[in-house]
Formats: sequence, structure tokens, C-alpha cells
Amino acid sequence: MNPQHAKPSKLSPLVLLVALGLAACGPQYRHFSPVLDVSPSNRLILNAHANLRASFLLLDALQTSETAARFATARHQFMTALSGVDPDSEVILLAAAKAAYRDKRVQDGLMLLERAQGLGYDSEALFAGHSEGLVDAGEYALARELSFDALDRYPGSTLLNAAADRAIDEDLHLIPKGARRITANDADALKALGGGSTVTLKLVVDGNNVAAIKPDQDLGQSMYRSEIAYYRLCTLLRCSFRVPYNEEVRFLRSDFNTLYGRVDSAKQRGYRAQFSHLTWRDEGDGEYLYATAKEWVPAFTGFPIEASSSWSPLLDPGEHSQLATPASEWLSTLAAAAGERGWNDHSKRVAFVEGLSTNDLMRQLSDLVATDFLTNNWDRFAGSPELYGANCHIEAGGLVAIDNGAAFPPWHTDRVKRRLNYVHRFSKKYVSALRRLEYDPTLRRLFPNANKDELKRFDIFWERRTDLLEYVDAVIAKHGEEAVLAFP
Repeated sequence: MNPQHAKPSKLSPLVLLVALGLAACGPQYRHFSPVLDVSPSNRLILNAHANLRASFLLLDALQTSETAARFATARHQFMTALSGVDPDSEVILLAAAKAAYRDKRVQDGLMLLERAQGLGYDSEALFAGHSEGLVDAGEYALARELSFDALDRYPGSTLLNAAADRAIDEDLHLIPKGARRITANDADALKALGGGSTVTLKLVVDGNNVAAIKPDQDLGQSMYRSEIAYYRLCTLLRCSFRVPYNEEVRFLRSDFNTLYGRVDSAKQRGYRAQFSHLTWRDEGDGEYLYATAKEWVPAFTGFPIEASSSWSPLLDPGEHSQLATPASEWLSTLAAAAGERGWNDHSKRVAFVEGLSTNDLMRQLSDLVATDFLTNNWDRFAGSPELYGANCHIEAGGLVAIDNGAAFPPWHTDRVKRRLNYVHRFSKKYVSALRRLEYDPTLRRLFPNANKDELKRFDIFWERRTDLLEYVDAVIAKHGEEAVLAFP
């Protein structure tokens, strides 16, 4: 049957349920071979075949029942409906996929999507249905990717926007309901981390560092909620570089003191002097310290992003043969441009980019500079050659943005404007996602229950969003969309 003229099945879930019940007490069913070619995998049609087999079970039961006469009308209606069933229709394939997702058989559901696409089905309803099914299965990240991809093809789709909203807002890993409390029984210790201008600790569980803790504090050059907002924003924008997971947590003062007191060292004792900057909140049952718990990154090294002369030419519109070369080969250009410090840990950087092309790495740089512009994150580039790479890092797989506490300041910063001028090639997915952002839901997702200060920070970010889109559109007007939206 032509997929464009496939008719939806009239079989209701109730009819199929009756069929399964009759199977337990009725006569033996006649086996019917699958009506479809089962290659490459019979899992692709397993659900459709099972539905048909159940239908024949019901027919057998009705025809041989002592009360068959009472069901003559039902039998006629059922057979009429059955004659119109196409097990390879979009409706049947989607229904089977939803059943698979409900049973947590995610791979079967995705294979049925692949089957539907192979047959030429390409509707908003198909992708929205699969995204909703993935949400029901708890696969929120997959649901977001699917709905975002579909929205790139069907901008403004109500169905897909609703599916995407569910994939974002129902994901309690991405946006928890509130701050998770960490007690003295939940961890081994809190240890001084330091190394920057703000109070930073590390959380140790079962002998392993599991998170860097950035507490609420009065040192205004960094804000713990900015770290969380930056992570969530990159999820919404589909950043190609990685931002470690950030989660809001809180410590009761007694638990905090117990955890910190479990380590006795000169560094630990000396670092206590910094605690005068911590901000405690009285919540009736005690004083709490709020913080972000940033996923621990065990292996990384500095990436001298400050040597822009090595990478900005590759982010200009036009053909660049070097983009197809391995990133490991291009890194020597970066090291040479960064001066003496550029060769520090060069071999580590080479190992970390194994399998990446220079094009892959340039896309990550483009996304990173654009996101820092959006969030007014002025602290990515070090001011002195002796510190090149101190605030920008790379791990296995590419760039990783570890420290984003300077993002979303309550002011505009000119330095991020200058850095944006290094970039004239952007990711199509990134720009599409940026255009889709809406003020109210984005505010709620980045800064839940925002206070007056955070509202100001967000409004400045929203102005930057307008500025970035105007900048991209101006570059497109000059060079053409294909040359500017050159990355996937």
C-alpha cells in the first residue's frame, strides 16, 4: 500500500484486549506468517504481526462460540475493519512504537521510527509521537534531540513544541524541583579546592571526587546560579562543546561543618578564612548554604583559546581545506601561536582530540564563543600570555567549559563583543535553537523563581540574544546562509 494513502486501523485497544483474553480459553489459533518481509530485523514488525495474530484469535473465538449469533453484527464490523488494516501504515507503526516505549523497549521503538522513515513517512505527528513516547520511557535527552531535529524541519509546529517542552520540563535531572540536600551521611568529606578568586570546594564520596562545590557567596565576580544556568542553556542550544552537569544543592550548617572537619590539613585549616564570604539562609529549621554541585572532570588540560590568530581564519566563510584534516595535526598551529605556554601539555591535547577533525573542533569553538557572548562570560580568555589556557579546557572528545561562574553578570561586557568578531561561521542547529527560545519559559528554566537581581541578569542575556541573531543575520546577508551556517 502506498504510504501516502495508508489508512489508520479501526482496531481499538479494547478489541485487542478481548482477543488476548479469549486466547487463554478459546480454540487454538491458526498461525499466519508475517505479511511483511522481516529483514533486516523481525523486531521492526513484531508488534504489527502480534496485533494481526490477536485479531485472528478473536475471529476464531467468535465463529466457534455457542453465542456466535449474538455477535454477528460485531463480527461483520470487525472483519470490515480488519480488511482495511495495513500493518505497514504510519498509524500502526507509531502505535507499535508507543507500546514499545511504554514497555521501556527503547531500541525497538527507535527501530520502528527508522522503519517508518524508510517507507517515506515524514510527518510532524510521527516525530512528536516518538518524542512523547521517549519521554514516557524516561529517555528525555533522546526525546529532546528528536523533537529539536524535527522542529528544525517544521518550525513553529504546535505538536513538536509541546513534545519538546515535555522533554525539557519533565526531566528532573535537567531541572530538579528544588535544591537537593546533602547531609553528613551522604559523603565522606568536603575539601578545599581553591585555585581561583572565589570559594570552591570538592565533594568526596566513597573516596572519589564526585563534584566541585561552588557555594553562594558575596564575591560578586562569580555566582553559583550562573553555573547552573549556563549548563541548562547549553542543553537548550545543543552546544557541541561539553558543560559538566550542574545541580543545585544545599547543606545544613552542622552538616557542612562536619563534612569539612573530616579532613585535617594545613590547607584545609587555612582555607576556613574564606568562609566569611559564604552566604547562609535561615529557613526555620536551621541555616543552609546553597551551592552548585558541578560534575567532577577527572582528566583535562588547558586550551590556549587566547591564540585566536590560529583559529579565527578557519571560522571565516569560504573553503578551508585544513578543516578536513585531523584536529591533532592542527593543534601544532595553535601551540605555535600561543607562544612558550602553548606547548605545555601539547601531547595531552593531541590525545584528547583523537578521532576529531579540525572542522569538529572549529564548530566547538564557534559554539563556545557564541555562548560566552550570549551570557557575557568575560572570563574565558586570560589576560596574560603566562596564563593562556587557564580558563578554557579540553578533555577527551573536545572542549569542556568547566568554570562558568562569571556568566550572566548584571552588566554588558565589551570584551565578549570583540571576541565574537572572530567568528563568522556557526552551527545551523545552534542558531535554530537560539531563534526558538522564548522569554518566559527560558527564564523559568535558567533561573527558577528568579529574584530581582537574576531578572536583571536574564534581561541582559536576552538583549545579547537579539544582538547575536542580528550579527548572524548580517553575516548571512554578506556571505550567504550556506557559507555562514556551515556547521551542522
